[in-house]
Amino acid sequence: MGPSLGRGGAERVMADMSIFLSNMGYEVTLITAYDDVNYHYSGKHISLGLVKGSPILPFQTILAFLRWSKLIKRLSPHTIIDSRARRSPIRELLTHLFVYKIKAKKFFVCHRSDLEIYFPRPRILFRPVYKKLTKVISVSNDIETKLNLLGLNNTQTIYNGFDFNIINRVKNSYHSFKDKYVLCVGRMDDCVKQFDHALECYENSILHKKNIHLIFLGQGKIKQSLETYASTLNSSKKIHFMGFVTNPYVYFKKAEFLIMTSQLEGFPMVLIESLACGTPVVSYDCPTGPREIIQHEKNGLLVKVNDKQKMTNAMNRMVEDIGLYNKLNANAKNSVAHLSMDKIAAEWQSLIEEL
Repeated sequence: MGPSLGRGGAERVMADMSIFLSNMGYEVTLITAYDDVNYHYSGKHISLGLVKGSPILPFQTILAFLRWSKLIKRLSPHTIIDSRARRSPIRELLTHLFVYKIKAKKFFVCHRSDLEIYFPRPRILFRPVYKKLTKVISVSNDIETKLNLLGLNNTQTIYNGFDFNIINRVKNSYHSFKDKYVLCVGRMDDCVKQFDHALECYENSILHKKNIHLIFLGQGKIKQSLETYASTLNSSKKIHFMGFVTNPYVYFKKAEFLIMTSQLEGFPMVLIESLACGTPVVSYDCPTGPREIIQHEKNGLLVKVNDKQKMTNAMNRMVEDIGLYNKLNANAKNSVAHLSMDKIAAEWQSLIEEL
């Protein structure tokens, strides 16, 4: 279960999971709230038919809930892996009373550090409900620690994995951008990624003076406001918004480095993808994930969260300190070898089979 198969990091993880679970011989059904599909997946996909911004969304939600309940009853799954946001206490109570009342292994996945998304209030009501789940899965150790502080002990961390074969498939691909560039990647539906920080730090850095451009990959409702802000900067002619691209890896592979200025994360796939492509990273040390991926001054640079001056300095350092940059570049790919899809798939298989 998840929101969709489109555009987001958690959605990509869900799609990837469907592929490796299918390859292991499991029959996989993906149930999503919305129709969006931007990622390759395996198995059967069933959308509950919600439409973002629809004037009849409340009515659609009721119909979707009823359809979801009937689907679960008909499918009678052995295992349920739920990656939804779980903010609404009423909806979650109804879910456990009427949808998930069947006997099955149930795994709830937490993809972000702001647990309000996944653990609705009142917590005194939902804590016993969550304790009855087979496992609550976190995508980083820091998230698991937060879950434990909420009184949950049936937790386990399984990192998001990456298919390194993708790199081999795109290594000979190309794009039309000829100049040197640094890269920012992410969904532009809210301000969590803080792309305005990236723009400000780029403006104050030496990068544009050295003809190193800034490319954004991503789509969303705040994209236009970011473009408007970028147009006011002196470096505006060297800032480019490419929207959503089907093959981001060719951009990762040819970037000088990746910049991540998020306020918070879970276990950010963009960092893994960049490093897997052999491209070092500069990232805010936000909650959670970056410090479990980046080894400071070994495969990237970690910067105090929301410290724009230090982020600017780190970006400059990547350009000025050639010895450091070459070291980070050389270490990038091997630093995430332990996150290969095969290893992560084996962890999920062990969890599904052994419990």
